[in-house]
This record gives sequence, C-alpha cells and structure tokens, in this order.
Amino acid sequence: MIDIIRATVLSGGTLLEDRCIRCENGRIASVLPMAQYAPSGARVLDAGGLVAAAGYIDQHTHGAAGYDAMDAAAGAMDAICRHHLATGTTTFLPTTMTATLEETERVLSFLSAYRPPVPVEIAGVHMEGPFLSCGNRGAHPAALLTLPDDGWRELIERYRGFVRLITLSPELPGMPDFIRWCVSRGVVVSGGHDEGWDEAIDPAIDAGMRSVTHIFCCTSGITREGSPRKRLGLTEIGLLDERLFTEAIADGNGVPHALLPLLFRAKGRERVIFISDSMRATGLAPGRYRLGGAEDGVDVDVTEQAAILHGQNLYAGSIAPVSKMVADAVQKSGVPLADALLAATGNPAALLGLTDRGDIAPGYRDAINLIASDGTLKQTVVSGRVYVKGEEIA
Repeated sequence: MIDIIRATVLSGGTLLEDRCIRCENGRIASVLPMAQYAPSGARVLDAGGLVAAAGYIDQHTHGAAGYDAMDAAAGAMDAICRHHLATGTTTFLPTTMTATLEETERVLSFLSAYRPPVPVEIAGVHMEGPFLSCGNRGAHPAALLTLPDDGWRELIERYRGFVRLITLSPELPGMPDFIRWCVSRGVVVSGGHDEGWDEAIDPAIDAGMRSVTHIFCCTSGITREGSPRKRLGLTEIGLLDERLFTEAIADGNGVPHALLPLLFRAKGRERVIFISDSMRATGLAPGRYRLGGAEDGVDVDVTEQAAILHGQNLYAGSIAPVSKMVADAVQKSGVPLADALLAATGNPAALLGLTDRGDIAPGYRDAINLIASDGTLKQTVVSGRVYVKGEEIA
C-alpha cells in the first residue's frame, strides 16, 4: 500500500512536473509540488520519469479474454474486468450488441446487479443498437435491427441511470424525438452505423446527439444520392461540428495511424475519445471467435493484428486495449502524450458526465496510471495498491 505518488502529473490537461499525489480513502486528497509536501512516515511511490494520469475509461468494449458482455455470466465478466485492470482501464461501459428485446433485458438485468472482483468500475452500459441502419450495420445482425417502440422505451426507462450511452442511426424515422426522450432521461446519444447525410443528421444533433461512434468505421460519408449536390455524411459532420465528440478505434485498423493526426487537428484535443471496441478474442491467440451472444452473434476471424467478419471485408471491432492505442498514438502517429491521454481519460469522462474521474485532482477517484514518455503503460495504482499487468505488486 502506498500513500503518495511522485511523478509528472497530467492534471487539467497540463503536464505538471515533480508533483506528489496524496490519496486518502479512495480519493485524491491533494496534488502539490513535491517540495511543499514531505510528511514523515508516508509510503511514497517514486515514479520519477513517468507520467501519472487518471485510469483509462473505455466507453465502448464488448468483451475480452474469451468472453463477451452478452454472455451475461459472472465468470465471463470477472475475466473481462481482470483484462481491463491489466491494461489500465479502471472504468468501462460493457457494450451490448443488437439483440432481441428479451435478450437485451436479460443482459441489462445481469449487468446492473454485477459487481467486479477487482478494482475496476462499471459506469453503466453502452447499447450499440438495435436502432441502426441495415446498409451500414457492420457486424450487427440485420434481422434484429428495429426502431425504438414502446417496449424498448420501457426497457430503457426501467434501467434509467444504468443505460448511459446509446448508439443509433440518426436518419431513421422519429430519431430526433427519441433522442430528446433519451437526453431527458440522462442517456448520452451517439450516432453511428448510419446511412444518413446532413438533412437528417443536423436535426439529430440539434435534438441532443453528442458523439460519433467509431468515426471512419460504419459512419456515412459524402453522398450525391438523389441529387448532383454533394451532401455531408456523419464522418464529415463529425469532423466539423464542435458539439460532437468522436470515438476512435485508434489501433491502426479502425483509424489508420497516418490518419489519426487529422482527427486531432479537426476536433481538437478535447473531443477525441479512444475506444477499444474490443471483442472476446482480445488478449487471445488468432482463430475464429464469436462476437456477441452464442445465438445472435456473428463469426469473426482473428489474426495477430485485427478482427475481421468471417467471409467479409469488414473489421469487427478490435483486439487492442485502450492502453495500446495511447502508446500507438504517441509512437506511430506523433500525437503528443498529453493529447493521447486525454482521449482515454478526461474526454470520455466529459461526454459521459463522470465528474469524479478522468483527471488527477482533489476529490477524484484515486485510480491512476503511470505511463512512460512513449505512452507505454507501466503501472496502475488503485486505492493505494499497485498493479502491473493486473497483478498486485505492492
């Protein structure tokens, strides 16, 4: 157990050198220059040369370590939680796939009652679907796509406060009204898997849509459909509209390493969010795996570098944790370390309304990652306990 961490600290988006972080009762008590704080008897972790940042937040993750959130079983979620701790993610949203109303209800019922065996926190659930376009559905089963009828609204209402994020296609009938309904219940709405353009997307943003789900992956682009006039799709609007955050699968596949700097230039450092969109093969050997549930899921072929829908030329999420995306952003895309870290900490916290995490500041949760200058995760400290690759060392 340790009381104080000495390191360079990312706080408020700024790197502060030679600071000490004092933690008490699961919270950060103070962040001060080391010269101003030297209590006798304190247990100090000297992380000189490393950067202390908040624990990573992954708002879009389906599974890992051989399991999927749709399995809705304690052993499955235990393994997923241990994977996240081992890769520096201390808060996440288990993400559901498009499924039947009954199957989704079963999963939400389980997840809302589940408690992790390791010090990571589930901050709600991300419903990706079933309110998605058929033509840009990616790995989502076409037969189960639908519109938000009374049954779906009742389900979301019943799990109000736990359903934190919903991905939907903004051009579907009635979406502006449904988005307003979601926002009034504290649900964050993100657009994705769509076939829309500005005439349908702009009203969705005006209604309260605040994010783009994995931009460049199943997000609509510029179109001339029905007219020679070019109209913007969700990809271009996501880059341009300052009201929107943009999720990025920054593994070199979902967003190529050479393209990632463009996203930061267009959006600014406070509107990019790294997500793993991880599936059950994450952390495992190449082979064929299932994305989603046993009955409603789809087959995925996994190589050393990517997850690909069986028989199709489409990625199926990723097999890279957020920690690798931070490191790759620095090492392969030339993104400044502070900007890459914000994309995994403060930015998702801001979108999701998580006011007690995502930064190193007094009163915030004391989940802290220690990172090398090249973005590589070295250690994770939660409530005074030090972890390396998920194993407690102090």
